[in-house]
Amino acid sequence: MNGYSVNFSGNGDLYSCDWRWPESKPEWTVSVRDGVRWVPDGPLTEAGLQAILDHFGLQPIAKLLVLELVTRMSPEALVWLRRDIEARFQLPALEKIISNRVGLHIPAEQAT
Repeated sequence: MNGYSVNFSGNGDLYSCDWRWPESKPEWTVSVRDGVRWVPDGPLTEAGLQAILDHFGLQPIAKLLVLELVTRMSPEALVWLRRDIEARFQLPALEKIISNRVGLHIPAEQAT
């Protein structure tokens, strides 16, 4: 399993949606930046959901992607969903959908 993160700002802080496998259940969680460290901040939030939808270019179908659904969708699944809507709606291809994780900028297709 490769780590994958999507960063976003809110309330003057820097946050990260992190694809993790707590207790063998893959899901998105949120961390907040505290100085030079990232501190776990809990489950995926609505602000985190919007950051993920923006990162993967999924705003055209945002109404279908509720928090409970996206929480369990891997970066790989989200990028393939983007590729599907590109084909269906003739949208321009988003190039290089990669992790914002410091030191590990992996393509979404490789993050399971």
